[in-house]
Parts: sequence; C-alpha cells; structure tokens
Amino acid sequence: MGVLEIYGWAVAIIGAGFSAPQLLKVVRAKSVAGLSLVAWQLAVGCSIAWVTHAVLAASANIAINSLLIGLCNAAILFFIKSKRSLGIMRVMLVSLALSSILIAVDVLLGPLAFGLAVMIPQSVSLLAMIYSIVAEHSLRGVSPGYLIFGSLIQSAWLGWAVMA
Repeated sequence: MGVLEIYGWAVAIIGAGFSAPQLLKVVRAKSVAGLSLVAWQLAVGCSIAWVTHAVLAASANIAINSLLIGLCNAAILFFIKSKRSLGIMRVMLVSLALSSILIAVDVLLGPLAFGLAVMIPQSVSLLAMIYSIVAEHSLRGVSPGYLIFGSLIQSAWLGWAVMA
C-alpha cells in the first residue's frame, strides 16, 4: 500500500464523520432552523452519485466514505422533511434527478467530467447553506463543528484528488 492509498484511506475514515456533527445537532436541538432544504437535497444527490462513481471506479475508500456521509445527509434531509411537513416526492425529486444526471455524466463522459460536474451542485449547496445561515432568524439547527470539519475534510479530499 503506497503513501497515496494510505492518505486516501485516512481521509475516507476521518471524513466519514463529515455530516455527523450536523446530524447530532439536529437531533439534540430538535430543530432544523438555519438549514437549507436545497443544500441537503443537493448533498443527498451528490452522495448517491459519489457512491455510484466509487463503485464504477472500484474505489473502496470513496465508496465507504460517500455511503456513510450519504446516510447522515439523508437523515438530515428527512429531519427537514419532517419538521417542515413536506411531502416525500417534493423532498426526494431533486436528489434523485441530480444523482441520475451526475451518474450519466460519469458513465458517458468519464471520471474527469464527473469530477467537474459534481463540483457545480456541491458549490450551489454551499451557497444555499450560507444563504440560509445569513437569512435565518434562528441558527438553532446549525452545527459550527460541521461547517469547520466540512471545510477541512473537503480540502483534504482536494489534496488527494490532485495527487491521484
């Protein structure tokens, strides 16, 4: 096992907890105040696409990481659905449509195109989250740990991707 593979596994293991602080905050506070529905819909869609990409690329570290993050993201999305009394189709349609598009890009155009394409919804998700934080009167549901940890782990994945 080379240095790059060890680094990839380390980022995957540490990063698997990426969304956990936000999920814990939502559960403890029993609030989704300050969370963006669109951001979490996009996050779930990207998670589905990343798991599929990892399976296609036979990359266990990305698959495990994306699956664990995706499960947390889905739980957060369902808390938002529940707290805001939203219908399941309204909540899941964006995620399923996005993941379908990203998977098609991966299969038809390859991993480089997928990597570039997936950056778009991830960036929009970040902007939607920032907007919600700024616009919301209550940030009771927002985890500062999630925001900080997320920034650090995304930087680590970027470093791995550049080296790979």
